Amino acid sequence: MAPNQSRYEDPDFDRLVRQASWPEPSAEQIARLAAEWHTISRRRRRNVGYSVAAMAACLALLATALVLRQSEPSDDRTGKLVHGKGTGRIIAELEQPSPAAPNARSQIAEMQTAKTQAASGCPEPPDVVASTNPPAPSESAEARSRGDARFEPREPTAYERIVLATATANRRRAQRRQVETAVWEKKGVETKKRPSALEELITGLVADPQTDVGEQWAAVENHIERFEPKLWEIADEGNPQRRLAAAQVIARIGTAQSLPVLEGMLGDPALHQCAIAGMCRLADSSELARLVVAESDEELRQLLFGTLLERRTMESIGLFLELVSSLRFRGDALTTASAMADPPVDVLIAFLQHPEQRMRLAAAEALGSLPQADIASRLGESVHRGVGRQEAIMALLLSPEAQSARFLNALRQDVGMAALIFAAQQQLRSLTLTER
Repeated sequence: MAPNQSRYEDPDFDRLVRQASWPEPSAEQIARLAAEWHTISRRRRRNVGYSVAAMAACLALLATALVLRQSEPSDDRTGKLVHGKGTGRIIAELEQPSPAAPNARSQIAEMQTAKTQAASGCPEPPDVVASTNPPAPSESAEARSRGDARFEPREPTAYERIVLATATANRRRAQRRQVETAVWEKKGVETKKRPSALEELITGLVADPQTDVGEQWAAVENHIERFEPKLWEIADEGNPQRRLAAAQVIARIGTAQSLPVLEGMLGDPALHQCAIAGMCRLADSSELARLVVAESDEELRQLLFGTLLERRTMESIGLFLELVSSLRFRGDALTTASAMADPPVDVLIAFLQHPEQRMRLAAAEALGSLPQADIASRLGESVHRGVGRQEAIMALLLSPEAQSARFLNALRQDVGMAALIFAAQQQLRSLTLTER
């Protein structure tokens, strides 16, 4: 065996490295690892230093030769260099073989011999988990017994802390698995996964669609992005009860990614109501207006109208008024508006200034259907400001509130206002006769 082999191949050190990964390294093992790591690091730094120094020397020598070669005169006829005495001496020294070459070749041969012996004599790694025998004494153990300072206990490095933390986590996981297995075996049941929150929710809704399973609802809603693909699969199953339960969940807590699924449910009578509820929550206003036109159920149409009004945007109220201007949908639309506790009065009053007359008239009809007591005063402000005055008077004429009637009687005291009120009455009468 080569004299330096023990510094590179040490079965005792290899055994310590393997045991340090499972399950809890001892202070002695950590100290031995630290000593060996420090030795290897110093050896690597020293080798790197030698290599850098050798390369620097070679570069310096090459640069000197190039400078000398460029400084030598040349024969113009032959193009050959005319060497001086100093240059000839340098070239002769360079051409002589290096006296250190035999030693270098012998060192390379010794290293190859040591590597071959180490490869042939390297033992197979033992089973780390099954092995419980302490490591055999070696030269390193004798050094520790003599009190060698390299093997005294110390604080672990950052890398060693990672090894310790990994081993500790593995040991704790194994202990938890043992405890859980013991508990399940004690209860006399098999060790199996608990059903997911989504499955519990679907099962509860299948048993009773009206049941209140708030805990499961919250658990699924908090992770709806993870559960949503599974909901789509259930909605496409052959079991009608599970499909209905999945439709209820999607309609209540689904995201915009479920819109294509909801649109596909619209053609299924069993899932149509859930699909409309989900579309009211997720679809844009233009899609809701399209659904109003296609919907045949009166209650579902009013649900769609209410959603447009509750959004309180110029787009949604404009689409609502477009439907109010149609005789086919006017009754359901105005009934929905009159039943609202907090209708969008400000947005409707803003439409009294719309450039299109039919939109102004639709806004007046919607405002005239509202039963709120403060509607008369809000419309009176518009009359006095002259903003949509004619349509505001029409809304007051359509309003069933007694305050609206009193306000109109006060306006008739002014001749100009009385004329405006009369013109608004004639316009309403003509519109009524035209519709009939």
